Amino acid sequence: MVRVGDLHIGVRSSTLGVRDAFEQALSEHLVDDPEAQPSYAIYQTEVTLRGARPRYRVYHNCDHIFTASSLDRAVAVVIANLEHHLPRGMIPRSVLELDVAAVVSPSAAVLLPWPVPYRVPDMELRLKRSGLRQLEGASVFVDVASAEVLVPRRRLTDRRWQHPSDGRGAATTPLAASGRLRIASWGLLRSVGDSMPQTRARAVWHGMSIVFGHHPQADNLRGLAELVGQIDIDAIDSYEEAVPFSMRWLAT
Repeated sequence: MVRVGDLHIGVRSSTLGVRDAFEQALSEHLVDDPEAQPSYAIYQTEVTLRGARPRYRVYHNCDHIFTASSLDRAVAVVIANLEHHLPRGMIPRSVLELDVAAVVSPSAAVLLPWPVPYRVPDMELRLKRSGLRQLEGASVFVDVASAEVLVPRRRLTDRRWQHPSDGRGAATTPLAASGRLRIASWGLLRSVGDSMPQTRARAVWHGMSIVFGHHPQADNLRGLAELVGQIDIDAIDSYEEAVPFSMRWLAT
């Protein structure tokens, strides 16, 4: 069990190796609470081909939300989701928290509909060949003034736990570290039968339904209007299109 603020949240592991990796990363936050129910799980797949590597599937309750090629990456995804339950503290008026997903390169990001990780849980494996990955976490912070995604510093991990490896002992790209990424595009899901173009006004209207209420509604409206005035607004016709959409905007 993990202590996250005032909450005790259970994480289920399929093997002792998975459990040990998770406990090493969060050793300072572990508690013994048999009444806490597991909310997240990491399952290691069986390998049947010689030389093949296992995959690590991350679950939120019963939903498969992520597939990683390394155990450290799967642990990082769970930790980022756990941190969503921590108190936010004071958030500057220029920063909005959006209920969206994001795909990132070392220098840029695209915003996507929030259900994408649930509907396309193997997306990262498909993006990896282009040097892209999903941003960990259950929401995305954006700086309105600069039109950038803010990659937060991890707050739960053990101080001794460094950046995850890529499964071959090498350090990953610095996307796990804190920083800023330019927003290349925001892909909005087009409704069935909707032939209207994705305008900036429609993006602001949609954004008001997925922005967390840290600021007054009028401030959120102004912030969203400023944000979408600086970035490209596009549409995707299905969740599966999130992969080619991300590659089109980010792959070099």
